Amino acid sequence: MKRTDASRRALRVARPDGAEIAAEVIGSVRHPVVLLVAGGESSMDWWRPEFCDLIAGRGLCVVRYDQRGMGETTLGPPGTRRDGLPVAVGDALAVLDAAGASDAHWVGFSAGGWVAQLAALDHPDRVRALTLVSTSPTMFEADPDLPSATARMQEVWANPLPEPDWSDPNAVVEYHVDTDRDYAGDEFDEAHDRVIWTDTVRRSPTCTATAAGRMSSRMPRAGASGSGRSGCRRRWCTERPTRCSRSATGKRWRATSRGRGSWRSPAVGTNCRRRRGVRSWRRSPARRDASDELVFGADAVLLGRESYEFFREYWPAQTDDRGFAAHYNALPKYVASTTLTGPLDWNATLIEGDVAETVRGLRDQYESIISHGYGKLAAALVDAGLVDEIHAGIHPFLVGNAEDRLRTPHPVGLRLLGVQTYDSGIIAARYAPA
Repeated sequence: MKRTDASRRALRVARPDGAEIAAEVIGSVRHPVVLLVAGGESSMDWWRPEFCDLIAGRGLCVVRYDQRGMGETTLGPPGTRRDGLPVAVGDALAVLDAAGASDAHWVGFSAGGWVAQLAALDHPDRVRALTLVSTSPTMFEADPDLPSATARMQEVWANPLPEPDWSDPNAVVEYHVDTDRDYAGDEFDEAHDRVIWTDTVRRSPTCTATAAGRMSSRMPRAGASGSGRSGCRRRWCTERPTRCSRSATGKRWRATSRGRGSWRSPAVGTNCRRRRGVRSWRRSPARRDASDELVFGADAVLLGRESYEFFREYWPAQTDDRGFAAHYNALPKYVASTTLTGPLDWNATLIEGDVAETVRGLRDQYESIISHGYGKLAAALVDAGLVDEIHAGIHPFLVGNAEDRLRTPHPVGLRLLGVQTYDSGIIAARYAPA
């Protein structure tokens, strides 16, 4: 759906160092706001108008803006210019203020993902949720919790392309297209990328190095204040719902909460034997105790392939003073998969043959079995009548046209067993098949 001009509002946001941020608001700020934070060398044109219109068509307000030195955003007078991640966070907050929005769902791409994470840590009242795309809080430094950048990307960063003739708009466009080709990995939509840079250069007041953008002048430095490993270590404490997408490394970034588990939180958890409590998504004492009750009361864990592969990477390296990680690692685990082959590590056994029949046998063997997830395995167990309780967490944010999370082959009626609310706005409900 194409938005009308009346629904689009251009903003110019003055910054203390003399820079001016060019931004656009699509829709009414009376609706929930989605703030699109592009990479460190990206303009608002990265967020294509048709993409923004789709979001706005869901009843949301979209705010996008040019990063410093890109499009119509200026760098500020010489001698007063400031850069780095703290400045970028301040720019984003200033754009929200100018738009009249008290908070937003932040979508961060590349270095914009760093900005969004720092905003969630330092200004949690301004961040409803995070969506992180192609981002990592480090560049050249390795981090044991995250897949590293490829050798090819590190070579590109260390040896950038020669600069173009900044007075030639076509040369500037081709320079950026050639640079993005390295960032795109194995798939590169050159025509789409060229449209983005053509629009960016066209909107630039003058086609110079500062107007059309230099990568080296704005790429956040790994050791800069507010970035690098300090940002990485603090990031694990964020309490905002987070969604991650694929990065240029070809691996999936996973944001994990320190010492607790995964922010890749299922909307539904299943308990195959006994009623053991409510799973925790946040480090409040009440919810931690509820999670402890569920896990410490378990005798075994039932997992699908994705959950097994993800948890196996994270949990063996974790420790805590409550013995939570040690207990979870020691639990016998049973994995349902049609693609994995045994034997499996991490105290796990591959289920071979009929999953439902195997689980029936496990229910006789163990007093309490827990399972995490909401995919095919959970649906099959519910449909087979093998689930005694479903623990569902309702989060206080909307994701638009979300995919079904627990679709059973046949309708399954549920009866409410209990509800627990938390100060974060999350509602944890326990259900049993009717």
